[in-house]
Amino acid sequence: MKPENKAYHLLSDYKPSPYQIQHADLIIKIKEDWTEVCSSLKIQRRSDTPEGPLILDGVDLELLEIKINGTDPAPSAYEKTERYLRIVTSEESFTLSTVCKIVPRKNLSLEGIYQSKNTICSQCEAEGFRKITWFLDRPDNMSTFMVRLEASKRQYPVLLSNGHCIEKGDVDSEIHFATWNDPFPKPSYLFAVVAGQLDALEDTFKTKSGRSIRLSIYAQKQDISKCSHAMDSLKKSMKWDEEVFGLECDLDHYQIVAISDFNMGAMENKGLNIFNSSLVLANPDIAQDATYQDILAVIGHEYFHNWTGNRVTCRDWFQLCLKEGLTVFRDQEFSAEMYSRPVKRIEEIKLLRQHQWPEDDGPMSHPPRPDRYQEINNFYTSTVYNKGAEVVRLLKTLIGDEAFFKGMKIYFEKHDGQAVCQEDFVNAMAEASGQDLTQFMKWYTEAGTPVVTVSESWNEHQKLYQLTFTQETCSGAEPKKKKDPRVIPVTIGLLSQSGNPVNFRAQKSENPSGPEATIILSEEKETISFFGLSEKPVPSLFRNFSAPVRQKTFLSADNLAFLMAHDTDPVNVWDSGQNLYHQNLAEMTGSIRDGLSPQCSEQISMAFGSVLSNLEFDPAFKALALTLPSEGMLSIYEDVIDPVAIHQARESLCQFLAERHKKQLTDMYLELNQDKFSLDGNSMGRRSLKNTCLAYLARIPGESESLLSEQYDRSDNMTDRISALSLIHRFLSPEIAEASLEDFYQRWKHEEQAIDQWFSIRAGAPMKDPKASIDKITKHEAFNLDNPNRMRSVYSVFCYRNMSGFHQTDGSGYQLTADVILQLDKTNRQMSSHLCKAFNIWKKLKEPYRGQMENSLKYILNSGKLSPDLNEVVTKFLAP
Repeated sequence: MKPENKAYHLLSDYKPSPYQIQHADLIIKIKEDWTEVCSSLKIQRRSDTPEGPLILDGVDLELLEIKINGTDPAPSAYEKTERYLRIVTSEESFTLSTVCKIVPRKNLSLEGIYQSKNTICSQCEAEGFRKITWFLDRPDNMSTFMVRLEASKRQYPVLLSNGHCIEKGDVDSEIHFATWNDPFPKPSYLFAVVAGQLDALEDTFKTKSGRSIRLSIYAQKQDISKCSHAMDSLKKSMKWDEEVFGLECDLDHYQIVAISDFNMGAMENKGLNIFNSSLVLANPDIAQDATYQDILAVIGHEYFHNWTGNRVTCRDWFQLCLKEGLTVFRDQEFSAEMYSRPVKRIEEIKLLRQHQWPEDDGPMSHPPRPDRYQEINNFYTSTVYNKGAEVVRLLKTLIGDEAFFKGMKIYFEKHDGQAVCQEDFVNAMAEASGQDLTQFMKWYTEAGTPVVTVSESWNEHQKLYQLTFTQETCSGAEPKKKKDPRVIPVTIGLLSQSGNPVNFRAQKSENPSGPEATIILSEEKETISFFGLSEKPVPSLFRNFSAPVRQKTFLSADNLAFLMAHDTDPVNVWDSGQNLYHQNLAEMTGSIRDGLSPQCSEQISMAFGSVLSNLEFDPAFKALALTLPSEGMLSIYEDVIDPVAIHQARESLCQFLAERHKKQLTDMYLELNQDKFSLDGNSMGRRSLKNTCLAYLARIPGESESLLSEQYDRSDNMTDRISALSLIHRFLSPEIAEASLEDFYQRWKHEEQAIDQWFSIRAGAPMKDPKASIDKITKHEAFNLDNPNRMRSVYSVFCYRNMSGFHQTDGSGYQLTADVILQLDKTNRQMSSHLCKAFNIWKKLKEPYRGQMENSLKYILNSGKLSPDLNEVVTKFLAP
């Protein structure tokens, strides 16, 4: 009898396995055409669970041999299916030995053990280990591992796994081996192996306690020179985690491997992090400034997982946010200290709004800690990662810094070496703070983004200012279900009519009189009084984005322009500008939709000019403040999305601002263009501002050709070169654009990362005939659909960032995407479901786009057998 295959996995159904695998001895013999995996598992029946059979997970495994305690079992003692190995025994403890065959070069799913060019590597999160051997492939089974790798010395001179290498040598004249012992019990999702022709960049890190940690970053020989930034980022991460959280590296050898075929960004396997090469390799010739920042953040993220994810791990996959949301928060704080904190905070807010808010609005909406799922691969979402991080930040605001760090210490002390639940983390914070956090848990257990409506009143006679907050939460998956109120911290500042911060006292705030206070909302509707004022103030609300909510306020365009000019919170200066831009763009979109000429706001022009001339703004911040909301961001606020009207409105306002401020933009560009290249944060910010100016100037017909061509030809770094090439492709003649694109390809065709960016430029540009344009791109000699980075550089860019190309009235953009989704689904189900999520907005689209996208979804659903991952996404999208 095999286990029941339910449509949903339910949190309420969680039960521990009747057995535990205490230790695993693996011998992995890598042969020319296949790999043999010999497994010896020491298994113990658990005394605290009901009796039952041992059911091991296994997929795409050919069983060659099975033994229990060294002898052949009776046929009735085991049953093998396509997904399970069922063992029936009366033994309390026993050793199960199996030998199975797998074929890494044919494993295009990039799960389990697979081949990436000339390297064998693994990816086991969430459920990839079952493609290596039969196992309890679940997070709550924590085993120690001893791994012996055997392979050709010529083909695979480097053999790596988790932990410490305790022995290596020759099997014979052609085959060698390496044995790795990991002393820390871990779930199978943290297992890793790598075998290949790799070179290493070596370094050391001395811990606070005086231990010397050996650090190794492995990559292809030609790429080792591009690993220095990654190594520097690793050492900074280790130092920061010691200083801020008091957490020291627990291994003597810490390893990172760069792999070119990888579905994810990186993986925190214990002591052997496997990375997508795009997040390891960098030098100014191939990497943009944003890549350097991403490498720092992701190297930090995976290292921080060593404690928040590995030493303390998840009991089950419902608790995924326990490790991911907390670790994203940690990497955000790390990056903020390494670069500009306000700029980093704004980037976090943009990510949340652009990716998580649409998720909450759509049929895939789910809480950070869901109570059910169909396919766990579909839950590696912005809700788990980005909203999860915001909820941790909200908790820190709620209980204060001192209690938060005390709670982190309690969490590690109580749960080190355990697989735990979200409640264990929150309970540690409750113990540290003495607060009842029952209502706070709703942030983890209920879906949807709260909408907080704010209104004001001023009593001139009493000099009493009041704000009334009303909160409401619903989600796209449950649009009619009203949720209970959340606990919401609101950080508020008040400004005088002349623009100066004023001191005040606030009801429900523990802060003494001062220019800022944090109040805690906990009811559906609350009115807060503010005292100590001499005139009606202008409020600065949700400073530093103190809670991940949508804000509906009474603030007029005049108020927003005033806050842009005077607010002392840089996040709200930026946000006020975004709201001001959005108000005008929404009006312009409506005019275009109604067949009228869009009118650009003079007030926006004045606010834009004041940002340009502000000498106090950090260059990176100024670049963000000058950039209009993206087309995707503008769509979020529309009840009915007209993608072409949104595109036209944004382009019209960009051109209007460029023409109005041509001299200021030109002068600023020319001044910044004199900088010599440097990788420090200020230089990166100045490049960002320079290229923001250039993007506006490129929209002025006949004015920018020389600037664009000169920057492309003379750039000494990829940031400037790619910025110029992208604008050349969009705004100059087809002949100039094609010549520049061909020049770039010939220069950089041997650099995968550079060519990924080249493909992205082509896929992100406006297209009159998307099918012909995408066909031309994907027929290029350098395109490979099986490589996730290359696939994303074309199709993800086209679907998510090319609004005018993707949304065609005849549905051709949707149809070509549907076809590639089905093609991908045959080999890489994670990539097919990821791409299909671009159809999340179909019910909000204006006709005929809505009907065309619905037809493409039905086409996918009716095309035949889909992977469970893709089937879940399409079925939920089409549900009434």
